[in-house]
Amino acid sequence: MLASGTRLGHYQVIDRIGSGGMGEVYRARDARLERDVAVKVLSGELAASAEALGRFEREAKAVAALSHPNILAIHDLGIQDGMPFSVTELLEGESLGGRLVRGPMPWREAAEIGVAVAEGLAAAHAKGIVHRDIKPDNLFITSEGRVKILDFGLARSTGAVAAATSAGSAPTMMGSGAGVVLGTIGYMSPEQARGLEVGVQSDIFSLGCVLYEMVAGRRAFERGTPTDTLAAILNEAPQPVSKSGVQVPSELARVVEHCLEKAPSARFQSATDLAFALRAVLSDSGVGVAPSARRRSARSSIRSLAVLPFSSHGDDPENDYLSEGIAEGLINRLAQIPRLRVVPRATAFRFKARDFDPRTAAAELNVDALLSGRIVSRGNVLTVQAELVDTATASQLWGHRYTRENCHCLEIEDALADEITAALAPRLGARKTARLAKKAEAQQPSAQVDADAYRNYLRGRYFYNKWTPEGFGKAIEFFQKAIDKDPAFASAYAGLGDAYGAAAYYGYVPPHEAMPRANFAASRAIEIDPGLSEAHATLGLTAMFHRWDWALAERELARAIELDPKLATNHVYHSLFLLSQGQLPEALEAARRAEQLDPLSLLAVTGVAWNLFFSGDLDGAVAQIYRALALDPEFPEALGMLARVAEVRGQFAEAAERLRAWLKAVGLAPGGADVVSEGFRHGGLTGYWRAYLDVLERDEVGCPQFAYARAAIQAKLGNADAVFHALEECLAERLGMMVFIKIDPAFASYRTDPRFQRLLKSMDLA
Repeated sequence: MLASGTRLGHYQVIDRIGSGGMGEVYRARDARLERDVAVKVLSGELAASAEALGRFEREAKAVAALSHPNILAIHDLGIQDGMPFSVTELLEGESLGGRLVRGPMPWREAAEIGVAVAEGLAAAHAKGIVHRDIKPDNLFITSEGRVKILDFGLARSTGAVAAATSAGSAPTMMGSGAGVVLGTIGYMSPEQARGLEVGVQSDIFSLGCVLYEMVAGRRAFERGTPTDTLAAILNEAPQPVSKSGVQVPSELARVVEHCLEKAPSARFQSATDLAFALRAVLSDSGVGVAPSARRRSARSSIRSLAVLPFSSHGDDPENDYLSEGIAEGLINRLAQIPRLRVVPRATAFRFKARDFDPRTAAAELNVDALLSGRIVSRGNVLTVQAELVDTATASQLWGHRYTRENCHCLEIEDALADEITAALAPRLGARKTARLAKKAEAQQPSAQVDADAYRNYLRGRYFYNKWTPEGFGKAIEFFQKAIDKDPAFASAYAGLGDAYGAAAYYGYVPPHEAMPRANFAASRAIEIDPGLSEAHATLGLTAMFHRWDWALAERELARAIELDPKLATNHVYHSLFLLSQGQLPEALEAARRAEQLDPLSLLAVTGVAWNLFFSGDLDGAVAQIYRALALDPEFPEALGMLARVAEVRGQFAEAAERLRAWLKAVGLAPGGADVVSEGFRHGGLTGYWRAYLDVLERDEVGCPQFAYARAAIQAKLGNADAVFHALEECLAERLGMMVFIKIDPAFASYRTDPRFQRLLKSMDLA
């Protein structure tokens, strides 16, 4: 054991805080950066083992490749007087294993911990790393409530990243005919217990064991001896959580059971999918905590439904947009049925082009019923086969086949909506039948809509949902074609407003060009149909980000939510409005509501991230950013936010690397990151900011979109005149980010400047 005061490089040991199978852990002081850290020292006998030393170093390198708020961060690796050591962040709190000694946890707390662990695992899996030893003792809950994954000592690389090992608690190791079994008995997957190759689904099984233990208060497969425990893992199903004496939502029990399937292919296929399933349980306001007797009759009432993307077959290359368009139209209409939760498009469409069985889809989507179908196009004949299945009994509630001429897809969609509503009505109560029919009818496009116009509308929605600059451009093109064909088509105008508004919001089209067009299209949509929620939301967006008419923005956004409280976009826009007014707690609440409604929406997930960033919760913001990147690894807004968080934290070497990905995503030369990194190496903070400014000014080519970034950089350099010159340019271009200058930390030191107050006054934000 090392004595207090011992120095390992520039780390001075303070005291011993723990031990494991491969060494001891100490609290130490980092003399160079003046912070407390944790130092893990490999024990003497293991330090002499080339194999153990190799494992120790590989773990450090593997964890260093993972930057995620739910994974223990490693700072350094070294050797002193023959003693290898690694340096990590110092955690205050307790292990999950220590917490479980006191008994089971409330189901909601357990699900939240499960989300955090799943998201950390998703980051590791994305780097090709499988942990292989997920258990309560390797999960840590900090005093602030953060969850950290520890000990990648048994991690295995499935890709280019090297496998990891660690000095954590010793695993159980046994020989087997197929190989060597590494892991902890009671938490290892069946394939791991057999000594077979393991993939990400093995970590999902282990996390399922942890989830079970958190809510049930006992281990899922624990028996009298290790051999009996292994036999149970291989051959027995765990006792249902409902029989453990605790009450948990049936939906959560289904998620846990899905994790614990014996066959890897029958489990969640990614940690990201598991995280979203747990979030759905947490966000489902209709979740009931009921004993097993009540669960048996749960399906007498259908409370939740998912419309899966229809499969398409045939010789028409445009079937893809048709299959998506029909499914999305059904989602939008059925979502209006009172007391029925309809899974949002982004979540349900994760099953597009995936082979699945209804039980898998039901468990992942947390629903009572599934609507699926297939489209077959032959020449001018379109056939749609659809069925509605009760997921509890796997029985068909309704099914039908439609054959029409290919130009009559709107007629088929109308018929589907009518029949599905009628099929659901008995499950929702006979007294609601008339109201359901009226509500569904109100959501149907006019029967007079031109068939070609509707097909172009479906094309527009198809490209809009790609959420890319090219997608928005194609969406605008097809929405305009729909309008040209049918000038009274309100939904096409609403779509056009959506596309222009989103393109301007993300800076893909100059705001002074796109925002007036978005406003015109949305206004025309409302003239034709005052009840179009998305058109009111677009009017609120343009009033907020372009016209700076705050009263109008508030009124239109309130109307949008009133018309469709289940549409996540409405709550995102309302959250951004509240942020602009400095109402941070209310803004975060609205953003959380949007994410609960549609957890796979990039707009909703990054909306929460911005709220957390402006509130000063950087760890929370980073966690949200990684959720966005799990949906789209090249999403420019999320990549740019990672760089900005690193800058606020003073981590400029990391920030320069984050800039590389962002520059590439926005179409600029990623080599600019090397310029910025070099500037930091030679000139410190000033060198970083000056190099960053040079990169933007070199690549900007007169584009005003980076004027706000230039203003923020000049603020860091202390050039007040340049700050306000850039902000005046933003004002003239009416850039959307200007609405956040009251709360943006970049300009905190300039808020008392009279010029800043004049800017606020010109935007009616003073």
